[in-house]
Amino acid sequence: MSVFERSNIVTENCVHCDRPYSHHNIDGKCLNHPGDIATECYATRKTTAPCGSFHARMQDSHCDNCGWHASEHDGVTSTAAATNPKDALGAAKVPLSLVPPVAIIHAAEAFRDGVVKHGGAYNWRQSNVKASSYVDAAMRHILSWFDGEDHASDSGVHHLGHAIADLAIILDAYEAGSLEDDRPEQGRAADLLDSLHREREAEEKAAEHDLDLELDDEIPF
Repeated sequence: MSVFERSNIVTENCVHCDRPYSHHNIDGKCLNHPGDIATECYATRKTTAPCGSFHARMQDSHCDNCGWHASEHDGVTSTAAATNPKDALGAAKVPLSLVPPVAIIHAAEAFRDGVVKHGGAYNWRQSNVKASSYVDAAMRHILSWFDGEDHASDSGVHHLGHAIADLAIILDAYEAGSLEDDRPEQGRAADLLDSLHREREAEEKAAEHDLDLELDDEIPF
């Protein structure tokens, strides 16, 4: 009897992927989660961890990489280093794949509208960029969207796509050294927000404490 046939006999679900063991192929990989390998699938007894690392970092007894409990990784080694040598190098680079593609697409539509209206891509690089002008533009688009209008009436482009494009130009100019930073002298907005947040947290904790005291008073002795 093959390993896969043997896995079909088991009726319980795998404790790691919550799938029937019939979903594990001969290598122990879950067919619904091709990148995962059960720590100890009853069908194959494979013990390779799914996140492909040695689990050096443990917080609250759980692996940072895959979330499994530390006890599930005792003695576990990884084959990922041998099969994927670029993973370790790639982990130290900027994870561009984390940016939602739809955000890039909407921003590209906004930039295309700018090319049509103002002529030429990256034309802002021909002179300094005044920060306040693009902050004002981004805020107008954000407020218009927040107030219920999805797309700009003059371009048909999503307001948030325009806002992303405006902020991207500020960052581009900043990195190129061509940003005209005309922000006012630093104010207290950040400190005020932090102070209000701490006050709100203190109020919530005090309310929870008062509620606990009320519950204690209701418990008969």
